[in-house]
Amino acid sequence: MQRIKTGVLPQLVCLVTLLAPIQPASAIDPAPRITDREIIQELTAIRAGQIKSDQRLDDAIQNLQAGQARTDQRLDDAIQNLKAGQARTDQRLDDAIQNLKAGQARTDQRLDDAIQNMNKRFDDQLLVFRAEIGKTNQRLDDHIQNTDKRFEGVNKRFDDVNKRFDDVNKRFDELYHLILTLFGTLISVILALFGYIFWDRRTILKPLEERMQEKFSLLDRMLQALREMAQQDPKLSSVLRSLSLL
Repeated sequence: MQRIKTGVLPQLVCLVTLLAPIQPASAIDPAPRITDREIIQELTAIRAGQIKSDQRLDDAIQNLQAGQARTDQRLDDAIQNLKAGQARTDQRLDDAIQNLKAGQARTDQRLDDAIQNMNKRFDDQLLVFRAEIGKTNQRLDDHIQNTDKRFEGVNKRFDDVNKRFDDVNKRFDELYHLILTLFGTLISVILALFGYIFWDRRTILKPLEERMQEKFSLLDRMLQALREMAQQDPKLSSVLRSLSLL
């Protein structure tokens, strides 16, 4: 199929080259007559050129096919190299994955060991902390007990103070009653004294009053006598009138 195509193509090229200059020339100036020999020579030359072209085309095709084969071989080699490189890469990747998995396993083991150590240390610290808490609670209980004892002592002291205050209150009550008794006694004595004074005064004033009444009656009689004498004595009458006794 390639040989047929390569044989027809030069012929078409030749016909086009022969016919292309004929049309413009016939339109302008009629071409000179060509002989059969010239045509045969031209065709022979065209045939020889076509054979050379076919040979060159075959050589080019062979070269292209050889280059294509070399390219295919190189491509196959490259593909093989790529496949080998891919295989090596896959192997290296698998080795890296295995190493990563091994490193991850070691890391997980170290992490587990670290977690176990941390848990152990935490448990130890927790035990120590619990022991310290127990000691602290014991100290706190002892302190609370001592505080309770002190408060009990303070309460006892307050009870003693309350008893003393009760005693003092009792003494104040007794003193209050005593003062009330003394005050009542004093009031009674004062009242008795006032009664005695009043009685004694009446007892003393009654004889004096009787004497004064006797003297007043004597004075009344003497005044009455002077008044009767004034009726007979004008001087005595004027004197008594000046004294408002008449």
